Formats: sequence, structure tokens, C-alpha cells
Amino acid sequence: MAIQIKIEAPSVHTNCPPPSSGPGNTSDNCVEKWRQEKDAAKRDLDQKIAEVDQAKKELENAIAWEGKLKTWYDNVVKTAELSDKLRRELSVMISQVEKLCENSACTVEALKCLYFMVETIYNESVSSILNILELLQKCIRCISNPQLIRDKGITKAINDLEIKIKELDALHLDALKKVIEALKCALILQYSLCEDPDVAQDFSGDALLCDLYDLEQSLGGPMPDASGNLPKPRNCKASDLDSGPWACCVNEEELVDRPTFPLEEDDYYRDIEGQYDQAKTDKNDAKDKYDNLKKQKEAKQACYESLSGAIETADKTNNGK
Repeated sequence: MAIQIKIEAPSVHTNCPPPSSGPGNTSDNCVEKWRQEKDAAKRDLDQKIAEVDQAKKELENAIAWEGKLKTWYDNVVKTAELSDKLRRELSVMISQVEKLCENSACTVEALKCLYFMVETIYNESVSSILNILELLQKCIRCISNPQLIRDKGITKAINDLEIKIKELDALHLDALKKVIEALKCALILQYSLCEDPDVAQDFSGDALLCDLYDLEQSLGGPMPDASGNLPKPRNCKASDLDSGPWACCVNEEELVDRPTFPLEEDDYYRDIEGQYDQAKTDKNDAKDKYDNLKKQKEAKQACYESLSGAIETADKTNNGK
């Protein structure tokens, strides 16, 4: 709010006539009063000059403080914007990792089924076929039929089948080994990326997905979708924000301030914003005060110079008598 002031006119004594161009017309009594008023005007002018200098310093300090707060506030706004951008990127990454976790879980189950299928095939089907072939060969050997020539006909077919099945049986362990190796990789991926309820006591909180949940939560939680709806709560039971990888490394008692995200909803952000707004108001008030005091000083200066000019003219007139 601008300060209302009253600008005083030069206080030349009104009961004394202004000095004329001719000699002998200036009263010594009026000149003495002008000298007294000049001394008073000089004191007023000196005081107003001091007030203007003080107001100028206050304005300079207000401008400097507003500049510092503007830089501070701009950095806070930029940090808030970057944190929101990170939250959006993090949300996309979490969705991808969750999909990967879902697929890896299916892969683990599929490889387990494959392992048991291979084991079942070799332990039951192949073994049963080999046993049947062995019995069949025994039966053929017991038949003294000259038409059953060795390495021909049914005998050759049985022998060839037996060779193929034995070759298949030889691959049994190698096939299981490869399935187990693939299952191991899938489990490592599952344990590294995802929280697995079956191994929660060992892996919960150590998985990448748990760390991503913690980071997302420390930045203000999940971002709403296009409809403005928040996703279901995402966290790991054994995860602890105060002891996880994103916890502050400084002793909490030593912290001067610890803003929370999202910044625009935090008291820290609102406090900086409020200080910046107040600094702009204080700067404008300081400028109005300085401008008004400067006008008052100019009025005092004009009064003093008017009196000085009147006295100088009167002195010249009296000296010319």
C-alpha cells in the first residue's frame, strides 16, 4: 500500500516582502527569520536524506532477499517437476517389472511342469517300453521258427526301436540338466525382481520391485492414471522406508529440514512459496517507501534552496545600500 504524504511548500516567511531589485527594501528582521527557517530546513533536509539513504538500503536488501528466494523457489519448483517426471517414469518401469514378474512366475511354473513331465516320461514311459521290448525279445528267442531271421523283419524292427529308445534314454540326464538350469535362471530372475510369498522370509524387501516401490513411495506414491484413479497399494511387507536403500543417510536428529514428496503438498514447499510472495510484497512496499521519501527529500531540498536563494538576494541587496 502506498504511503500517503503531504509535500510541504517552501516555508519562506509570508509576512516579509520578497527582495526587490532596488536597494534598501529588504527588512533585516525578515532576513533573520529566513536564516532561522533555512537552518530548520537544513536540519529537516539532512534528516530526510538520512531517511532516504536508509530506505534505499532497505530496498536494496529487499531486492537481494527476493532474488535469493526466487532462486530458491525456482529450484524447489524445478525439483518438484523433476520428481513428478521421475514418478511417471518410475510408474512405467514398475508396470514393466510387474509384467516381467508375472511372466517369470508363469515361466517358473511351466519349467517345473516340464521337469516333472520329462522325469515322468523317462521314469515311466521309456522304462516301460524298454521292459516290454526286452520281454518281446525273450519271447522271440524262445520261438524256434526259422522264418524269424536275425536282423530282418520284426527282429530288425525291434532291435532298431530298442537302439533309438536307448539313445533317447541316454539324453535323459542331459535334458533334465538343461531344464534344471533354465529353472534356476528363472528362479534367480524371480527372486531378484519380484517378491515371492513362498520365500518372503528370505527375499522380501531385497527384490528390485520392492526397492522400486520404496522409491515410488518416497516420491509421493503412485501417479494417478488418465482417469485420475490411483492404482492399488504397492508395497513389500518386509520393506522399511527408514532402513531401505532410499532412506536418508543422516541422523534424523541432525536434519534441519526434511521435505516430503510430492513437494507441492508439503509444508516445506508452501513455506518457501509464502516467503517468496512475502518478499515480493516487502520489496514493493520498500520501493513505495523509498519513492515517497525521495519526493519528500526533493521538497525539502527545494525549500532549502528557495530560502538560500532568498537570503543570498537579500544580502546582495543590503550590501548595495
